[in-house]
Amino acid sequence: PGTQAQAAALLYSSSSKSYAFAYTATDSAAPEFIRINAAANPPLRVWTHLTGVYTAAVGANGQRTPADDTLQFFVNGRAQGGPVNLRATAPSYVPWEAGGGLQVGRSIVRGSIGQYFRGRIDEVAVWQSALSAEEVAKEARAYENLSPTVELTADWNAESASGTSIGESTSYPIGSMTLSSSGASLD
Repeated sequence: PGTQAQAAALLYSSSSKSYAFAYTATDSAAPEFIRINAAANPPLRVWTHLTGVYTAAVGANGQRTPADDTLQFFVNGRAQGGPVNLRATAPSYVPWEAGGGLQVGRSIVRGSIGQYFRGRIDEVAVWQSALSAEEVAKEARAYENLSPTVELTADWNAESASGTSIGESTSYPIGSMTLSSSGASLD
């Protein structure tokens, strides 16, 4: 964040019912937001990979050309439209440095902290350079040693059972499994 706003945010918007990538054109009490929305009504309560790419443009002469700075948004490695030119979208856009620490799961608007994310956030990564579409797609895949993988999100091991309850052992907040004569059920 800056003093009044955050520079960028990946979010779920309940009003548009979509994931979005938002960028603040200036650090001010009346910020102008540049926002790219993904398709409405995505599946919820599933692992979703969000990527926002800010590209600080550099001309052929090696000099910064802020008029050509862009944003691009990806969901599960797929581009949500083409790059969006910041100056064309928000004429008030001026490159600014957000000097505060990285915020995860909340935002800062008009100097106030709020808009807390109500869900789980996992595998946060921040890059020092803009990723290409190919690099984003590669980052979004669950691969290890060039082979597709799955991530363990729940683990009920009967060896840890106590009475009719089998505890869950991952870091996810998933309840125990209860056993009965009619079968197993999750709490």
